[in-house]
Amino acid sequence: MKIAREKSENSGSFELPLYFVRECMTRLDGHALKLYLWLLAAAASGREALEEAELAAALSLSGNEVADALSRLVAGGLIALDEDGLVLTDLWAIERENKRALQGRISPLLAVDPELRQRREAVIRQISDTFFQGLMPSYFYREIDRWFEQYKFDPDVVYALFQEAKQYNKLGSSSYAASIAANWAANGVHSFAELSHYFDRYNRLKSVAERVRKKLRLRSELNEYQLELIDRWTNEWAFSFEIIDEALRRGSLRSSANLQYIDRILQEWKNAGLSSLAEVQAFEQKRSQRFREQGGRSTGGYTAKGSQAGPAANFEQRRYEKSEIEQLYSFSAELPENVGAAESLLQPEWAEEEAQNTSRG
Repeated sequence: MKIAREKSENSGSFELPLYFVRECMTRLDGHALKLYLWLLAAAASGREALEEAELAAALSLSGNEVADALSRLVAGGLIALDEDGLVLTDLWAIERENKRALQGRISPLLAVDPELRQRREAVIRQISDTFFQGLMPSYFYREIDRWFEQYKFDPDVVYALFQEAKQYNKLGSSSYAASIAANWAANGVHSFAELSHYFDRYNRLKSVAERVRKKLRLRSELNEYQLELIDRWTNEWAFSFEIIDEALRRGSLRSSANLQYIDRILQEWKNAGLSSLAEVQAFEQKRSQRFREQGGRSTGGYTAKGSQAGPAANFEQRRYEKSEIEQLYSFSAELPENVGAAESLLQPEWAEEEAQNTSRG
């Protein structure tokens, strides 16, 4: 395999530019880094050709490990493969181009007031020193400028963004930080005060959502639509968790209850102007008393508009004896198969328990 270097002003040396340290080295694993340094040394010493087997022996790697390391170097833009062999990318040319770009990036800020420009540049230096030991990759400079211009972030917000990415060890590329920036902007964050409000809202949602999940004994995480409901209860309607818990308790009495049903309960309480657990309990007690006075009974059901279940709830239903129920179901074998589902809805609890006992026997 032939080894060639792009024409470089530093062709007689083994010196590496800062670009390699800032933007390339952290993306390489140990094998790829070792192979790249060996290739640089071979090119600097005048070697023009070698075989992969020779590389493997020299670096104590297997053939597959050498092939994988070469692929990583190609993906990182450090080498290029062609029919004759490989070409080492001239990183010095990229370093010089990046320096020119970084010097030119100040010019768009000249239209901004001098004080704001100084604050922006100060926070960029602080980010580079704090999170990159003074060697921040050039692509982050471009991203920061874009966030300033597109999202109108205050400098303190940009610094907090890097703190967030650092917390999750996501500074190896700009993609995670860019996704945070887009999310904050979509939620109306521009100033540090707005960011603090966003975090307060997010932390309340996260806390209540976890408590709801545990109350309902859900094993999986809540999806985005369920979180939207809980965010409405917590942040838009400003219900305390004790009120939400009361709605969960009432909803759990129905086998078909879900978060949408809980939402209808809370919607009715909101429409009634209730803001404390005592008010909720008094409201529900008056509702139950009203139904009893009307000769009906409260079923605890809530319609989509938040009202109690309809007029049928006001009539006492006939209670059947066990013998009557058995006679009623005696003809079920003659019915079509699709009637079985409806039958299960009518079957009384004692019949279900009896069936379970029979199956165990």
